[in-house]
Amino acid sequence: MSIMPVEVRSEAGPKVSRVKLFGFQAGAEGFIRAGANPWLDYLFLLAHGGRGSGKTTGGAYRTASYVIAWPHSLFTITAPTTPMMHDSTLPTLESAFSRFGLQQDYHWQYFAEKEVVRLWNKSTILLRT
Repeated sequence: MSIMPVEVRSEAGPKVSRVKLFGFQAGAEGFIRAGANPWLDYLFLLAHGGRGSGKTTGGAYRTASYVIAWPHSLFTITAPTTPMMHDSTLPTLESAFSRFGLQQDYHWQYFAEKEVVRLWNKSTILLRT
C-alpha cells in the first residue's frame, strides 16, 4: 500500500498543517526510515496502513527523530487500547530509542503511573488510549 503525504491546511490564520497523513511502501524509498526530514509544521500525524505495515515502527522512529531535534517538546502517542500500548507501542518506542542511542534511565524514563515518558532534554511524551 502506498499513500502519498497529504497536508490539510487551516482556513483561518497562517498556513499550518493540521494533519499529516503518511503511508508505507516497500523498498529503499519507503517511508519507514530513520530521520524525519523534511521537517513539517503540523499538529497531528496520522498513519494509515494494514496490520504489520510498520505504522508503529515508523511513528516510533519519527518520534525519536523529533525528540532529538526539538528539546522541550510535548508529544502524544495514542493506541486503541491499554494492552496495545503496553504490548506493542511502548516496546517499539523503546527499541527506536535504543537504535538512536538513547538509553533508558539516562536519556529517558517511563513513568507507568502517569503513562508519561520524560527525556533528558526536557521533552515529554504522553501515552494515551
